[in-house]
Amino acid sequence: MKKLMIVTLTLFSTLAFAGSPMEKGADRHMQKMAQELNLTQKQQEEIREIRQEKGEAMRELHKEAQEEIRDVLNEEQRAQYDQHQKDRMEKWEEKKEKWKERHGNN
Repeated sequence: MKKLMIVTLTLFSTLAFAGSPMEKGADRHMQKMAQELNLTQKQQEEIREIRQEKGEAMRELHKEAQEEIRDVLNEEQRAQYDQHQKDRMEKWEEKKEKWKERHGNN
């Protein structure tokens, strides 16, 4: 049961970071999980494929949700919403740069 919990938590925690600077951390999680659970190379590859597939699906779902939200808003609200999203992305980019400075560009 404990191993299943580790796999589940690791999978979901790494899905959120697919394709981002945090992917390096996701790779470390995979290495740790592989070691702790004694995963075969085939299992590791399958898990990586699942993470990539689900990460892409999550990004697409997020994009669809944003579009639906924008459809509900009036023009003024949409402009505010868009600005809010832009601000969030700028903060995210700043965090990514700080993370890169602390952990290197590798």
